Amino acid sequence: MFPTTLTDLWTLTASSIKTEAVRLALDSALFEQLAQPSTVEQFALHQQWEPQQAAALLELLWSMKLLTRDAAGYQTSAEMQAYLCQTGARYIGDSWRFRYQSLREVGQQLAALMQQTPGTPPPAARMDAGWAQAAQKQIAQEQRALTVDRACDIVSALPEFPQAKTLLDVGGGPGMIAIGLTQRHPTLQGVVFDLPQTAAVAQENIIAAGLHSRLSTASGDFNTQPFATGYADIIWCSSFLHFVEDISTCLAQLFNALTPGGVLVAVHAEISPNQEDAAPVLPFYLPLMLRGRRVTREGELASLLGDAGFSRVETRRHQPFPMSPLTVLIARK
Repeated sequence: MFPTTLTDLWTLTASSIKTEAVRLALDSALFEQLAQPSTVEQFALHQQWEPQQAAALLELLWSMKLLTRDAAGYQTSAEMQAYLCQTGARYIGDSWRFRYQSLREVGQQLAALMQQTPGTPPPAARMDAGWAQAAQKQIAQEQRALTVDRACDIVSALPEFPQAKTLLDVGGGPGMIAIGLTQRHPTLQGVVFDLPQTAAVAQENIIAAGLHSRLSTASGDFNTQPFATGYADIIWCSSFLHFVEDISTCLAQLFNALTPGGVLVAVHAEISPNQEDAAPVLPFYLPLMLRGRRVTREGELASLLGDAGFSRVETRRHQPFPMSPLTVLIARK
């Protein structure tokens, strides 16, 4: 009997063929074509593929539970149609390709990166341009399809939420989370804070959602342009702290920006000392670590929040989010 770890190593070699199969399926609009059942012959004719080759690919996608199969042929599973068909309400195809490509590029550079000292972060303007481009489509898809519901479930369950008047979404990207929370709270007003070009993307989404009278955007360097004391009742801060140069100063600014009794919800990846918990996190956050960004050890961020003056820090480990499980920290002023 093979050791489980050895079996996992062999299984790992198959991940690349599965990934390429999904990429090809997205690129060829396979999931759209199979929104209705199709035989292999009908499908292959439409794609101008060889039927025998098409059948093998469809079998693989079926084994991955992305397709169903019955007497009528193959069909995109009902559960996945919303996510994999471009007309689906929660389409994540562009987001998936974006994550796949960025991780693939780092993987190809891994040997070279082992010999390099982590460099200084790119200039803010260059980072902003890249982030804004991703926020316009890929990150917006990810937030709309997956993150917004999770964020709204967490924040709307806070006992402070019904009475909250002001929201600050720090590092909010395309602004979908702030939009979702504002839609759930009829009198909530808020600000999405990010770099200038990215904030402009959020502003477009706010206008499209018809919330420009209740939501606005702000931009700049959070450490040098802090918000006024007691600015917000609730602060949502997701993955932002990975990118700040001085995390203690940033947490102090977040504490200052809260109203007395206000709540900070910080959602970030942390590295668990437990192998099983660390395994789904590290592959996605290794690129950040290799580029000199900070990914805290489990418990470290909670300790830093306490040092910044926050009280009653609640830790919810291994919460489901896109890419990998994250730690949700709820801290009160």
